[in-house]
Amino acid sequence: MKILVAVKQVAALDEDFVIAADGREVDADFLIRDLNEWDDFSLEEAVRIKEASATPVEVVVVSVGPDEADEILRKCLAKGADRAIRMWDEAAAGSDPIAIARVLAAVARQEAPDMLFAG
Repeated sequence: MKILVAVKQVAALDEDFVIAADGREVDADFLIRDLNEWDDFSLEEAVRIKEASATPVEVVVVSVGPDEADEILRKCLAKGADRAIRMWDEAAAGSDPIAIARVLAAVARQEAPDMLFAG
């Protein structure tokens, strides 16, 4: 059995932060990048299924994002995922959720999982 888990990197504020020079956003140096909390729950459930199963289960995580997303994919592998896929093209920068969903759907068609989890 194969379980595909869609994950996303999100930013959170460090305890101390500075507003960027443009005055519209937080300086990127003060953001902590981590795995989306709900995606973490999805991954945890997929790994539980894998550990409880009498038959082999492969847990594959997929993320649509730039190079910085590799960090959360490595975290997912450390938590028990078997493989990680990162999809990205600079043309996708600033894409809306529908475009990202289309990329995830294409990965799901290619991987042909038995289950798909998303937070």
